[in-house]
Amino acid sequence: MKKIGILGTHGTGKTTLSYALAVFYKNKGLNTKIVNETARSCPFPLDAEMSPEAGLWIYHSHITKELEAQARNFDICICDRTAIDSFLYLHVQSAETPMTYAVEKNAISWLETYDLLVHLVPDKEYEKTNTLFSGEEQAFRQRTQDMFSAYLADLPAEIQMKILTITSAEIFEQLSLPTAVHKIDAGCYHHAFTTV
Repeated sequence: MKKIGILGTHGTGKTTLSYALAVFYKNKGLNTKIVNETARSCPFPLDAEMSPEAGLWIYHSHITKELEAQARNFDICICDRTAIDSFLYLHVQSAETPMTYAVEKNAISWLETYDLLVHLVPDKEYEKTNTLFSGEEQAFRQRTQDMFSAYLADLPAEIQMKILTITSAEIFEQLSLPTAVHKIDAGCYHHAFTTV
């Protein structure tokens, strides 16, 4: 199974991109699975109120869904979020614990299982006229984005080579979305991703 992980701060188009990629690969005749963002069903508070328990719950739930997809032998698995995302939200809140640090090391190792990591970043020009966030939420979102960028830059080189960065404007502007999908497909091919 080939696996694409989509990561980044909230509101950048991860879910939109996940479904666009699924349609693209299904139209190519590939058995495709989306691992939806597990945070949506998390029983603990999220975002600015995120607790260590929430981070651990999200991580373990997400990994379980990825393993289920692997067991069912899909050709392609598209992950709306990755194993590492919840830990980055904990860092933004300074809510880490010895337990979350220990599990985070496993999450970093898990990043090696993705064939491609797509980092979605907010497009500042696009968002000047299309913002969905209040001032306080926008500030939290920017801190989260800064954390993602810094964290990804510090990952081992073999993981960094798998990262493709795309802007939110490329996802939300209808004429750009097909281009982004093709860019990801080409990136997958470049990163030893083969479509049958």
